[in-house]
Amino acid sequence: KVEKIKPYYDIALKVISDLEEKENEASKRDFNKYKRTTKKELMNKFEKELRDLTMSEGKILVKMINRNTGSNFNDLIKEYNNPIKVWGYNIVANKYGYDLKEVYDPKLEENKYIEMVLKAKGY
Repeated sequence: KVEKIKPYYDIALKVISDLEEKENEASKRDFNKYKRTTKKELMNKFEKELRDLTMSEGKILVKMINRNTGSNFNDLIKEYNNPIKVWGYNIVANKYGYDLKEVYDPKLEENKYIEMVLKAKGY
């Protein structure tokens, strides 16, 4: 599953770093325009593929992103979206048994196997 989602993980990290870079160098207006354009492009390109992921693959993707960024997924969403969308994403995630506010902890039993695979693959 980690191998299947690795390309999406790489893209997510690149987008996050691009957004952080653009936010630091552009005006607020230009940054918001860039953010909207980037979101539309990504949705057009990857929405179908990401919707086809299983729930466990989606959880692993979120955990991998949390692991790399050091913050929970809720904070990442909150940084680039309005609070109402964040609230909606949390409701949907809770419906499927996942908490977006959860911080990745490699010592937790449920994350041990993910951590082993990630270290073995050099991620």
